[in-house]
Amino acid sequence: MLLTKLLLTKLLLKNSNKLQNLYEVFSFDFLNQNQLKNLAKQIIKNINNNTFIEDGDYDIYISPLNIPNSVFDMIAIDNNKDVDDLSIMEILNSPYTEKYLIKYIINEFKEIFNYLKSLGNPLTLYRFIDLNYSSEERNKFIDKNDMLNHILLNQNIHLGRSWTPNFDSAEEFGQNNYDVHDGIILQIECSPNVINLQQTLILRNSFTYYNYENEIELIKNSPILLKRIYKLDDKGIWRPRNINKNYKV
Repeated sequence: MLLTKLLLTKLLLKNSNKLQNLYEVFSFDFLNQNQLKNLAKQIIKNINNNTFIEDGDYDIYISPLNIPNSVFDMIAIDNNKDVDDLSIMEILNSPYTEKYLIKYIINEFKEIFNYLKSLGNPLTLYRFIDLNYSSEERNKFIDKNDMLNHILLNQNIHLGRSWTPNFDSAEEFGQNNYDVHDGIILQIECSPNVINLQQTLILRNSFTYYNYENEIELIKNSPILLKRIYKLDDKGIWRPRNINKNYKV
């Protein structure tokens, strides 16, 4: 893994029993320039603090940054070296690199926000969950069918913070981590206002490891509507079942 998952301060929003109007809270304008710079610096810091970096890893750590030649030239002058003699850490730790990357990352934040905005209101999101539950400490095992019934009969259950706007991404996550026949895919609707914007900007940034998961993180305790669930049948087809019940993140 290139980077570890970042834990950021959650946006403080008041919970509501009704979905708020579009963009009353979900707005890029709520993040000032200093906040955006701090988010970008956290991404950069986690690149720089990777102690496993070796000079042979240039293609892994430097090439994806697309640093312009003009920046390399300034770094070389600052270190009194030729560009070809610069080490990875000299490049990553340079203030010229940081300045360039901050601008690049903030522009990417704006693109991510515009993508999130384009998903509409309400948002339709998906999440795979494994229904097998066991606890060695409690010597307890719950059958997957019993677990599903437990979820559907108890609307006080929290359905999780990590979601994706793409059904295929939820299915892929299940395939990579579980036996998909032991789980279900949830489909919810929610307001864009319940997106944890700062954390989602980090998770979807191209310089973080987790961007491949196509993830959107929601704010804990926020209201969501469970529209339907999907379960695989014996032919390998995801069969939908309408639910239409209110839950929380």
